[in-house]
Amino acid sequence: MFREAVSSVSVTAQTACAAASELLFGSVARGDADEISDRDILIVDDDVSILKRRTAELEAAGWSVSSYTFQKMAALANNGALFIQHLKLESKIIHDRTNRMAKILESFTPLSSYRTEIKKNREFADLILEVPDSATGALFAIDVLFVVLRNYGVLFLAEKGVHVYAFQAILLELQKEDLLAPSAVELLTEIRDLKTKYRNKVPVEKGEATSLLLKILPYLPSQCAPKKLEFVSPERILKSVNRAKRQSSYFQLRDLEKKVIALRDLGCWIPPDSLVANIIKWKDNPGIYANLSAALAPVIRREISWCFSELQSRKIVA
Repeated sequence: MFREAVSSVSVTAQTACAAASELLFGSVARGDADEISDRDILIVDDDVSILKRRTAELEAAGWSVSSYTFQKMAALANNGALFIQHLKLESKIIHDRTNRMAKILESFTPLSSYRTEIKKNREFADLILEVPDSATGALFAIDVLFVVLRNYGVLFLAEKGVHVYAFQAILLELQKEDLLAPSAVELLTEIRDLKTKYRNKVPVEKGEATSLLLKILPYLPSQCAPKKLEFVSPERILKSVNRAKRQSSYFQLRDLEKKVIALRDLGCWIPPDSLVANIIKWKDNPGIYANLSAALAPVIRREISWCFSELQSRKIVA
């Protein structure tokens, strides 16, 4: 599969809009991809317009694209981001003009402590203290827990000098650390499947999603579990006080995503060309959500508030 992936990228890389550096990473690069795996590719360039055009081209071909400028990649490396270590250990370079990415990866050294990152990741789990009482709401919570558990495993294990990034491998390493029981590993493996269905918009019965969500909560390490989890009405989600603006860009994006789910649960039609409609797509591209906090979050919140106000004015909701 790896050779096929390289071949398919290499063909499109001959076009004028190919980025300066392009790398495969994740399961495709490792060679352990299955039928539900994303086809992950990183593209890096100084020219944002090239990144936009190349992203569109690759996404049309079925790739999951992460796009960055070289300045952003260098900043991540300087901050000790483990995404760089992931790339250093597991990525496969398709092409790299002037070897800029190769130099960034070669010079990278992980931090000795990721205590601050672990604390922030724990705070992210509290995003699901309240979730919409629907199948999509339960799937959203499962998706969040997948991210929290995976990030915690990567960060915790990195402090011990262990660098693994495949979800199953992370679970097994956490089991070795006595943080997960063998039965928990088997159960938690299931959330990857439902996470994938959520992101691919595959319908799932509410009972199936809710049942798995409630089953996995007791098995999570304390650093990954929300303080509580409550299913609430979509109206309550939309009326809740916004505390996300003090959080990271990714936290803000996922909080907005939760509100979009609530709007849809109420039957609100969302124009496909609106900022709100792009929320779920944006969460998969760090190059986009990194600037969400300052630039777009306030605008999207106003759009969501307007949609909810319209529903109230038509007496569709209280």
